[in-house]
Amino acid sequence: MGTGESWTRNSVSIGDGIYKSTDGGESWTNMGLSKGERITRILIDPRNSDVVYACAPGKLWSDSPDRGLYKSSDGGKTWDLILTGPNLSTGCSTVAMDAKNPEVLFAGLWDFRRKGWTFRSGGSGPETPSASALFKSTDGGKSWTELKNLGPKPWGRVEVAIAPSNSAVVYAFVESTASALWRSNDGGNTWRSGTTAR
Repeated sequence: MGTGESWTRNSVSIGDGIYKSTDGGESWTNMGLSKGERITRILIDPRNSDVVYACAPGKLWSDSPDRGLYKSSDGGKTWDLILTGPNLSTGCSTVAMDAKNPEVLFAGLWDFRRKGWTFRSGGSGPETPSASALFKSTDGGKSWTELKNLGPKPWGRVEVAIAPSNSAVVYAFVESTASALWRSNDGGNTWRSGTTAR
């Protein structure tokens, strides 16, 4: 279970990392990642429950080196930061796993910062560079390829989901000056826009 609210309003509560239960929820043990303040998603490899991925967008009010996508290979005892952005205001917004091939992962990075008078999603303006991006891994997070053909950059928040009926079908919602829901029918190689948000 991940703690902390993922919707980054100015009144959200912070968390203290990830908790694990081995008795159906009767008792819980803290497994770390408390400095990330919020965990948006946890994925467990269906072939090996010791392999866990945790998505941490990071601190709301300040930069932090604890943002990004984490992986544990020992059931949460230790964690490795396997995907980060190029700056300390970019964290993990989403992660999805191919149920038929858990080595295949899609992860979104989100460059954001809340201040007392404003909230920045993406760059400091609609045309200012942003580190938000969408990535794919085919080796369980050892290496990543950035997917770039999903509309104009800079981007804000990114969300991704894999269709349970067909893992070649991937959906991504990308916030930008032309925010849209994108669909891929070939595992993320090519994309087409299905809807546009105004």
